[in-house]
Amino acid sequence: MCRCGVSLLVLTICAFGSYGIPNCSEEQLHYRYTECEADNSRWRVSVPKPTEHCSVANSNVPVPGPKCGSSCPVGQYLNISGDQTCKNCPAGSYSVGNGIRYDQWETLPEDFSVSPSDSISSQHEGFNCSISSAVKTWVPKGTYLEGLPETCNEALHLTVELITDGEFSIQYFHTYIGVVAMARVESMCQADKADHGLDNFKVLPPSKDETAKTVMLKLTPGKKRLIISIMGYPGSAPGARFAIKAIEVRGMPFATECTLCRPGYYSSAGSGFCTHCPENTYTASQGSSGCLPCDAKDFAPPASAGCKPRPACKMSDYYKSIAPCENGTTHVKFSWLSPQYCNADHPDSVDLPVPGAVEDCPPCNPGQELNETTGQCSYCLAGTFSDGSQSCEVCPLHTEARRSLVFNKFNTLPDRLTTSCVLVTDVHLPMMNNRDFCDSQSSWVPHDSYMQVSDTVDDDAFAVLHVNVSGFSKRSIDGRVYGSLKFSFEMECEAEGLCILYVMQSPFKDASLYSWNKTTPYTTFLYNFTDPNVQAINIAYRNAFKRGDIPSKSTAKVYQIELSNTKEGGAYECVDCMLGGTKDGCHSCAAGQIIVTNNVTNEKSCKKCPANHIKVDSFTCEPCGEGLVSSPDWTECISNCSYTSPDGMQFDFSSLAGSEAFNSADMFTADGTVYHHTFNAVLCTSGSKANIAFATCVNNATDSFYWEDEQSVSSLICRETILPGDSTISLQPMNLGDSLSSITTNSRVDRMRLSQKGGVQLTDNDLTIHYHYKTSQSTENCLHGLNTTVTLICDPRESLNGTKSIPALCVSGTCDGCTYDLIWKTIAACPKCELADYDRIVGECVGGSQTVHYIPHKFCPMTDKLRAMKTTQECSILTLEIKIAVGVASIVAVSLLACVICCWKRSKKLEYKYMRLVEGAQGKTGELPAAQTCAWSDDDEEEGDQVAFKTKGDQLFGKLGNRKGKTDGFEKMKLVGSSLPEL
Repeated sequence: MCRCGVSLLVLTICAFGSYGIPNCSEEQLHYRYTECEADNSRWRVSVPKPTEHCSVANSNVPVPGPKCGSSCPVGQYLNISGDQTCKNCPAGSYSVGNGIRYDQWETLPEDFSVSPSDSISSQHEGFNCSISSAVKTWVPKGTYLEGLPETCNEALHLTVELITDGEFSIQYFHTYIGVVAMARVESMCQADKADHGLDNFKVLPPSKDETAKTVMLKLTPGKKRLIISIMGYPGSAPGARFAIKAIEVRGMPFATECTLCRPGYYSSAGSGFCTHCPENTYTASQGSSGCLPCDAKDFAPPASAGCKPRPACKMSDYYKSIAPCENGTTHVKFSWLSPQYCNADHPDSVDLPVPGAVEDCPPCNPGQELNETTGQCSYCLAGTFSDGSQSCEVCPLHTEARRSLVFNKFNTLPDRLTTSCVLVTDVHLPMMNNRDFCDSQSSWVPHDSYMQVSDTVDDDAFAVLHVNVSGFSKRSIDGRVYGSLKFSFEMECEAEGLCILYVMQSPFKDASLYSWNKTTPYTTFLYNFTDPNVQAINIAYRNAFKRGDIPSKSTAKVYQIELSNTKEGGAYECVDCMLGGTKDGCHSCAAGQIIVTNNVTNEKSCKKCPANHIKVDSFTCEPCGEGLVSSPDWTECISNCSYTSPDGMQFDFSSLAGSEAFNSADMFTADGTVYHHTFNAVLCTSGSKANIAFATCVNNATDSFYWEDEQSVSSLICRETILPGDSTISLQPMNLGDSLSSITTNSRVDRMRLSQKGGVQLTDNDLTIHYHYKTSQSTENCLHGLNTTVTLICDPRESLNGTKSIPALCVSGTCDGCTYDLIWKTIAACPKCELADYDRIVGECVGGSQTVHYIPHKFCPMTDKLRAMKTTQECSILTLEIKIAVGVASIVAVSLLACVICCWKRSKKLEYKYMRLVEGAQGKTGELPAAQTCAWSDDDEEEGDQVAFKTKGDQLFGKLGNRKGKTDGFEKMKLVGSSLPEL
């Protein structure tokens, strides 16, 4: 019943017994309190128990009860049937005071309910939520409630009614790898006092060790609902689980009775909780005040409700080891696995082998020497080396001792190696189930030349082998590589997928380094670390095929673990100085230089890497991908904010400097919580890696993680999950790209991928630039790492910020968990265009002037410079056609005139010569000889005799000439041919 601000007084007083119904006896009645009055008073009334059919006697009148708001302390209950005072809970029971605790999970308590998943983004990521949600999210495990984070989940609900201010307290175990857990409180009545200023929503942060973590949510009076939901992502590391140990509610009415301890637990009087029975003890019934010991032939795991007969010991129940060295000698010994659950006195048990004979101490692992005083192996000091069989020696001149951690001899568990057995429920959970447990010694067992998984590890647990690294040397081995892992193993699986072996690093940057889930012959796994801050390497194995005591052939063996260039450890060899050195160390090449060898003299020297190359190791330069240049220190391929495409188009991305955010659409968890993903990306990476302003994705929902540097992720592109509200919560940061691999244009493959994922439809006529990012490390499901593509689409109509989107079918940015796509339509993706890239359109000439327009090509934006050139210019009224016609007519007219003048001058010249001949023939007494030619050609020379003719014309000019020059007035002509005959 919802108490919406109205206090109801319920006084059930039966003055007269009902006809035919007997009066209730004392055993048939129980007491209840009425709801609180305005003055916090209330009444105690007696009512029949639900199973009884009787009437209350008229002599049983209500009596005043304690004031509302008062409560009993933890470990006590209100004696409502007596003097209404607080009493201690009897032994074998407990009380939390004014509330209730849920810590028994054989089944889901009736006060709880679940809501199925309805809408969640994972259905767009290649997973079918309708199928995934068929698997129950919340599974009772006896001592805890396990939450199985899948891509689609159920939300857990608990509804209670509070009469005073109170709180929800959640005690849980949780790792943060791939799992996000949230708790939220809702008021069921609108008239209830609002929870303003209270934390009614919290993200449940990871637990830091093998102790449960507790989170509290403050409450106000009224009917409240607690909702717990988890979000899981595929590819999580082993043990990525969430488990609730207890949920406690405060602010409820008085606890009028104590809760009995469950079997396997006990308590003393006045307890607020029950304690589980230790190993080899038990309690068979509820309400026990102490635990009973098992017989010598029986055993019991912690929190057991009974003992089990110890089985006969097998050969797999003991292991061989080497006793500590004393005076240079040792001997082989055999020990039972601990804790020992087998019965060595059973008739079918094998005998523990007797210790071996005295023998010389075996060699140490490489990089160590035997300490004669302690009989233990110790690491060589700096500058010295040993192969493990000799004492440490100083490295020769021009060499250096490079420290390493090498384990290939397993006579006993080597130093810096530890083992543990971890439930599948959680990597950091203590052992909480009711089956057999394994401890740190029995999960991996040494066998001289290898470490092997123990047969005692159950199917719901991981056998974990921890290697304490403590970081790599700050001086890198080859350029960007600070250290390396060499891991040799073999694994046998009876069924593929039912056994799995992980190699992980701590801190967990990208979950696992690699994994194998089928029979694998002897294999050596190599891995290079680009981060010097690695603290540990964890090797985890699980055999899910095993069922109880059924023998299984599945197993795993580790033959060698080698970590090079570590801060601690010892050197097993001395490395030559490539460029020579001194007793203090080796010479090295400067940044961006590699070592080259002269083929003639065999001398080594340093050589600078070519342009747009990076230094991969001490001997190799590698070219950068398309569109990238090398950083100033030659360690990274970066974008210098400019790009020239293969067809000559130039792009300027300087306006895109800084981090850009891409937001997905809103999504919903199973309980209706709204969230979305934000992708932060850096496209312009000009400068050295140390100066790049990386994109940052943070986790502000947790108070602390396992390692402090896991609060955020800094890379070129990352993703974070955002829970909007009054105070925005950001969680689960994820690295999607720590380096650029290339920048390309018009990639057909990228366009097809965008189309298949529901992105924009692009054709060959669209101009696109694709930024390709990659991560340096692989994950379980993405063996080649994560790849992200940011596709820039040129659109001159868009603003600089443009339109950012995510493919519609992959609202989380990916459909397969390994390849991510983001889309950005912006004017900044268009090439730089000069005046020659624009079409010049001249308008009509009006009144002696015309307008010039500059129309950009499809991919050229209209710049302010070219807008300013949209001006008028002077022009002629004659059209171009008229001008051409006039020009042609003028040329033709001039040509004709020149031809006429030429012909006229030629005609006048001939006429002149002819007239001279005619005039010369007139007035002569004798005849001239017959002319041999009609006329003289222009080329005839005036040779031969000359004849003088009297000129007829120009007599006046002739006279004047004669007077001036005293000539005779005759014109002389030269005669050609024979001389004249005699007259």
